[in-house]
Amino acid sequence: DLSSCYFYDPNYDYSTFVTETAITGHRKLVYYSEGYNGDDHDNAKSATSNTYHGTHVTGTAAGLAYNTTNYGDYQKYNGHAYNSKVAFYDMENDASYSLWAPSNIDTDMFLPMYSTGGARILTNSWGDTSDVALYTSHARDVDQFMYDYPDSLILFAAGNTGSTGASSVLAPGTNKNGICVGASSNDYQTWEYNMYPDTPPSYFDLNSLAEFSSRGPTSDGRLKPDVVAPGYYTSSAEGSGTTPVNSSSTTVHCETSQSSGTSMSTPAVAGNAALIREYFVKGYYPSGIEDSSATITPSGALLKAMLVQTAQALEYIIDDTTPTTSTALSGNVNYEAGFGRIQIDKVMNFGASSSNPMTLYVVGAATNTGSNYEEFSSSSDSDYTHTFVTGTTTTELRVTMAYTDSPGTVGSSTILVNDLDVTLTNTDTGTVYTPELNSEQGAINNIERILVGISDMTGNTFSNVNWRVNVAPTTISVASQPFALVISTDQITQLAYSESDPSISGYTYEEGGGTLTDFTGDISISIAIVMVILTMLVVSIKRYNQPDSMVHAIYWKFVSRTYTKLSSCIYKVFCPCLVKRDEKARKLREYDDEDDLELQAAIDATQ
Repeated sequence: DLSSCYFYDPNYDYSTFVTETAITGHRKLVYYSEGYNGDDHDNAKSATSNTYHGTHVTGTAAGLAYNTTNYGDYQKYNGHAYNSKVAFYDMENDASYSLWAPSNIDTDMFLPMYSTGGARILTNSWGDTSDVALYTSHARDVDQFMYDYPDSLILFAAGNTGSTGASSVLAPGTNKNGICVGASSNDYQTWEYNMYPDTPPSYFDLNSLAEFSSRGPTSDGRLKPDVVAPGYYTSSAEGSGTTPVNSSSTTVHCETSQSSGTSMSTPAVAGNAALIREYFVKGYYPSGIEDSSATITPSGALLKAMLVQTAQALEYIIDDTTPTTSTALSGNVNYEAGFGRIQIDKVMNFGASSSNPMTLYVVGAATNTGSNYEEFSSSSDSDYTHTFVTGTTTTELRVTMAYTDSPGTVGSSTILVNDLDVTLTNTDTGTVYTPELNSEQGAINNIERILVGISDMTGNTFSNVNWRVNVAPTTISVASQPFALVISTDQITQLAYSESDPSISGYTYEEGGGTLTDFTGDISISIAIVMVILTMLVVSIKRYNQPDSMVHAIYWKFVSRTYTKLSSCIYKVFCPCLVKRDEKARKLREYDDEDDLELQAAIDATQ
């Protein structure tokens, strides 16, 4: 909805709006495809109610309230990539209230987003409930596109059918090369607010998985989802009305709403992927300071490896309809939550120190023109090796290896084509550490991670320990095979911020070698949400937005006090609309109406 203040441009002539071609002169939108729908607005998702799914998920990734003076508090609902542009693919069919995907999403959906919209990160909040856990032609399309365009990364929501148990993940999220995203819970304060006057159990926090989040494994046994992010009570832009964007009667509004589902968690991960992409493209690696001479165009495999490298294990599965009941999760990696909840401040380094020379090391450029590109030509190639030393205060070491594999065969029991394996060796003791996935899983997945904690070390210390990482070309059936590798310790020099400063912009981040203000970018991502989103981000400091809370986080925003109108899922492709709230939640909406009136008065004053 381009009349939303999160996308509205007061200086754009909407009578010149065009679809299926590049859009120039708009502060947010660079491309809009009508898809199979034939209209250019975010309309109803059922015959009786509007969910504005496209507007909501696009807001999570890239929304930016355009007038900081008049829209004040609404700035806190900006998206993760709020300085980015948007390329949008509209999958909705207004006549049937359903979503329609092209038979070939490789060439008919992704390619226009990539070539005309400039998108490199394509986030999809949709899936097919008739293709549960299967490697379908659409899943193969994802693998084919990333294989053909190695600087792209495609994300899909896992689905909202987790209550049915194992192997409930939906295609195309069953692809190999992209990222399948599940939904974790929100923070405890959010639950306190939304469940008032009831008191939520202590495990209703960021370290729990949403019961509705679809789970793996895939039909051929692969791990899905890959990662999770909060998908409960996500606040973002809300649409208003069905007026086409090229109407001269467009009136700006700034409504927000809450929604829950893996549709909400997926654009949050896409936004974080864009932050990581900006980190490399702007040359922050390896020094931690922006350096245009050090720019790297990261492969989709490198972005995926970076996200998995950050993931934190979840502890429970929770269901807000039965809050007194929870299910414990086992292991750092599992079929319910994949590698866990992303937290990118665990991997984006902003400076090393003499006591911790090893902070971050990567391989995985998208092309073979730089020093950060590595590939294997055959199974007889020598292992790739990298040696390093850990510092005196290190307490954890992580290694993640990923690669964009050749597309698999639909209907086959074996989807993986090439097989690479990673090991980590303490060369002082000869101890070899292997991935969290067992050897059987390692033979069918194209991403592996190794975790070494302080308790795994002799004498409980990493101090001055010598290490070697080996990446081996176990099976190369289709040559050549590039790969990505990420090595990091917990001694990443992180961004600093002041909790006493409530502003959204103007944060100062302390680095090892200087000060970085407003880390922001203008690099292409894309929201294919049932549409796609396009471009780069900022390191956005987000708030968990309780009414008087000043809690900050470097990796996302989720909550507001605005209640959403949620509709039932009535169409074949799954809908993110989940969890219709109760009477006390509706009262929250009434509570916000006063704010809406104040906002409208401010808007009117600017017209």
